[in-house]
Amino acid sequence: MVPRSGLSLKFERGNLRGLLGDLSKVEPWLRDVEEVLSRIANLRRESIFVSKKRTQKDGIDGLLNSVLHRSIELSQGIIICVNAGCIGSTLCLVRAHMEVAAQLMWLAHELFLRDGSPTETRKSVLQAFLGTRDVELKNEGEPWFSTAINVLTFMDAADTLLGKGSLRKPYESLCELVHPNAEANLLYARVMKNKRGSVFGTTFAFSNHMLTTALLNLRRSLRAFEAAWEILQSKVRSL
Repeated sequence: MVPRSGLSLKFERGNLRGLLGDLSKVEPWLRDVEEVLSRIANLRRESIFVSKKRTQKDGIDGLLNSVLHRSIELSQGIIICVNAGCIGSTLCLVRAHMEVAAQLMWLAHELFLRDGSPTETRKSVLQAFLGTRDVELKNEGEPWFSTAINVLTFMDAADTLLGKGSLRKPYESLCELVHPNAEANLLYARVMKNKRGSVFGTTFAFSNHMLTTALLNLRRSLRAFEAAWEILQSKVRSL
């Protein structure tokens, strides 16, 4: 599928063979990610028309569609970075996508399992999508802004729905490759075989192992997003 932006949601096997050689180890994950992403992309709407009397359903529907567009753009960015052999950028974007998926999971947990009143539903939606740490923005008096929820709280809610360790543990492991920590910093260096020096470059970082790490986490994130989306759509239809 090609989105209206003109960017493909397909990995370029030719580029990847040039970077990695044999793709047999990663091909199943490449294919699976493309299939799930295609399904998610088909959910997207370019516009939503609301009734004269705007309802709570209209507002939630709009916010969900906006987050869906963000998820797809992050996925496009991941594919671009993978095709270019940029693993550091790929991992950063995968982590961002996992946060979006966990955000939806948190809201699904709040709305579906707690099954609150319309007032509680509105509060949960605003907390999920319009939270901010910008003190000035919150002090402007706009009623829809609230204190941002910690991303690990999102992750814990995802684990409640999907099973312990489903999202938080992989997310925290991925953070070690994204934060300026040892694992991230050492990706781009290799000690020479004669041990008389080191060589540096992105080609050392982009490997079957690191690409598999990125793809498995993206696959995990896409499937969590898809599951949360189904729960939330069911809830929105009942409003």
